[in-house]
Amino acid sequence: MVKELHYSFFVIIPKILFNVHGGIIFSGELKPPLTGFWYGFDCAHLDDLMPFHLKKFPQFGINPSDVYRDINYVKKECESLAKQLKECEGTKLLENNSK
Repeated sequence: MVKELHYSFFVIIPKILFNVHGGIIFSGELKPPLTGFWYGFDCAHLDDLMPFHLKKFPQFGINPSDVYRDINYVKKECESLAKQLKECEGTKLLENNSK
C-alpha cells in the first residue's frame, strides 16, 4: 500500500514507472478506514490465454501465440510490483505535493 500520493503520480506515473505485466491498469484510493492507494494489473491482454473466454467464446478458438499466466506468474508479478513500490518509498515521487 502506498500512502498519500500526489495526484499526478496517481494518474500518470504508474503506467510509466512500474514494470508489471500489461502495465498498471487499475488504481484507486482505498476506502476508509484504510488510507492510501492500490494498484493492479491483469492477465487479460492480447496474447494472454484466458480459459473463461474459451468457454464463453469457443468459436474463436486458441491463438497459438497465447500464453496462460498461472498463479505462480501472477504472484511473481505482484512481488515485483511490491518491490518497485518499496524502492520508491521516501522519494519525491511518493511525496504529497498537493498540501
